Amino acid sequence: MKFRERYIFDSAKDFIGKGGFAKVFRAYDTIRKRYVALKFYAGTESEKYDIISEINRMDNLAHPNLIRYYDATFIDSVNAIGEKEQIQVGIMEFANAGDISLFFKKTQPTELTRQVILDILSGLAYLHENGIAHRDMKPKNILLSEENGRLTAKIADFGISKKVEAGEDASVSSQLLGSVEYMAPEQFAPAVYGIAGKLGTNADIWSLGIILYEIFTARLPFGSRTKGITYEQILNNILFQDLDIDYNAVPEPYRSVIRRCLVKNAAQRAQSANELIAIIEGKTYQDTCQQRRETNRYIAQPEYPHRPTPKQDGQQRWRYAYTEPIGAKQR
Repeated sequence: MKFRERYIFDSAKDFIGKGGFAKVFRAYDTIRKRYVALKFYAGTESEKYDIISEINRMDNLAHPNLIRYYDATFIDSVNAIGEKEQIQVGIMEFANAGDISLFFKKTQPTELTRQVILDILSGLAYLHENGIAHRDMKPKNILLSEENGRLTAKIADFGISKKVEAGEDASVSSQLLGSVEYMAPEQFAPAVYGIAGKLGTNADIWSLGIILYEIFTARLPFGSRTKGITYEQILNNILFQDLDIDYNAVPEPYRSVIRRCLVKNAAQRAQSANELIAIIEGKTYQDTCQQRRETNRYIAQPEYPHRPTPKQDGQQRWRYAYTEPIGAKQR
């Protein structure tokens, strides 16, 4: 079956958004009878950031607060000067309720706000337990899915994520495509602000602090390019200005959470999303970790776990398996 026969979409009406190197559309999968998100990679950047690498980084990882990958394929195309080229397409879970940047433009009920934030932290904790730094955490990369009247937050877009425990330099490519407003100091100067001179998973913790501050104040603490402040000015504010953040508009316990996030020195910042969950839930860090270990035993895993390739039809079946999350550390 041809690609456009299986996936039905209108490029104008079903356009969801675009990033540094991809465009995303909603489509209807005529075989699986469900809506999916199609991520089209094109241009020079896709030579460095490809969907297969993105999927492989997330291989065997499944969590209700992460967007799932179903499959990938290639489409033959012709560019503007008549050259033949291949466009990579990722087929992913479709989140039907937008992203949190739109959601939090309106004041939301206290309990719903708490639920969404805990969802984000739960997904982030799972990523970090598996040694993956997202490196591009921002409101547009946190999607919402509504099912049976319940909203669930899901972290998306792992295009510049890194398996930081693999000994790779995780600071290089994130400077190219990350959003400066949300980026941690060590993403620019790992030797100064990193842990042992390197970027770790808690760079995402800094980004989360920026996101939470924006949720409650509708402001970005170090400036925004949409408000006329330049990239260089924001970078200067992050790296060289003393932190002078007004927390008065942020209610507890989120004020305490943000204070643990927005610490320039990564070694002194909160090291784990579990620490932040503990603050919100009013529990000890140890109790939170134990509860997560028990919860994570029941997570969605591929019935036949293996790396997806463009030749597969993507029709993996899912089941609930009694298993420890891959790479999870016992604390």
